[in-house]
Amino acid sequence: MVWHISGKTIVVEYQGEQYHEHQFSIHRDSIKRNSLIEQRVRVFTLSNEQFRDFDQFKRFATLLKETLGIRPRSRISDPEQRQKSLHAQLVRPFAL
Repeated sequence: MVWHISGKTIVVEYQGEQYHEHQFSIHRDSIKRNSLIEQRVRVFTLSNEQFRDFDQFKRFATLLKETLGIRPRSRISDPEQRQKSLHAQLVRPFAL
């Protein structure tokens, strides 16, 4: 996933369960990551474990929001409960 916001280019790379199953994929990803860094692109990596764990996913989302300069907005009485509900809906299709 690539975002171009406020003169910044940000890449989010998802590493699923099959991530780096083969030595070649480690090599390929290393070349890709270094190329992006040379172009001054911020690269964020989200692991499968981070995706599934609410607290880790929330930390990842907060890091992205801060990097993109997005301020938190909430008009609901219990935003964390709403976040947990949305996260559960997001993860459900990928349940083992």
